[in-house]
Amino acid sequence: MTDLTTANLKQLLDQSTPGSWEFHEEEEWDHVAGPEWPPMLTYLEHTVEDSDGKCLFGNSNDKFLEDYPGNLRLAALAPQLAEEVIRLRQELTSMRHSWELISTDAMRTPTEQNLAAHVLVHIDSILGENQ
Repeated sequence: MTDLTTANLKQLLDQSTPGSWEFHEEEEWDHVAGPEWPPMLTYLEHTVEDSDGKCLFGNSNDKFLEDYPGNLRLAALAPQLAEEVIRLRQELTSMRHSWELISTDAMRTPTEQNLAAHVLVHIDSILGENQ
């Protein structure tokens, strides 16, 4: 199973190529059947590159690229997605702290405390074991 804990995401980000990653596509077309025929796709390359244009990973001339063109586009978003997951978890953890204070505040009505307790359960279910 994939480890999506916050600690593992942070570790992976620390070990990854810094900066934004971008999807890059290159195609080459040639008149392989002669000039009287339309050009044909002879080369296809999909790569994920860092902000300096260095190829991080990719494929060329692969049928798999045609069948699943979103794979590398999604992979290029991995660092930003991991950062967003970490940010959202931090925000939820902060919200959880505020709601926990409300749920135990003696100055609050029982209805407010009960609502806060239910919100805590919901936040905990969202955060799950991946904190």
